[in-house]
Amino acid sequence: MFSKDGILITDPGKILQEIEKFYSDLYKAASVMPSENLLNSYLENPEIPKLTPENAEFCEGKLTVAECLKSLHLFGNKWLSLW
Repeated sequence: MFSKDGILITDPGKILQEIEKFYSDLYKAASVMPSENLLNSYLENPEIPKLTPENAEFCEGKLTVAECLKSLHLFGNKWLSLW
């Protein structure tokens, strides 16, 4: 695994520390609260598109390993280097 600074980490304990730091930083950045007006306008009129019956059927079932890997590859090499 590579750290955020691009340093290769092979020690299992340090890998866990790096993962913990990554998610701690991620959730600290995501903890911004929207204004009450914005939140109320969204909750009163959510513009969430509905799946067609065909798309809903396509989403049913278990994901295969191949589907998961294909999805991860769409994120690019930077994402994959974390694992």
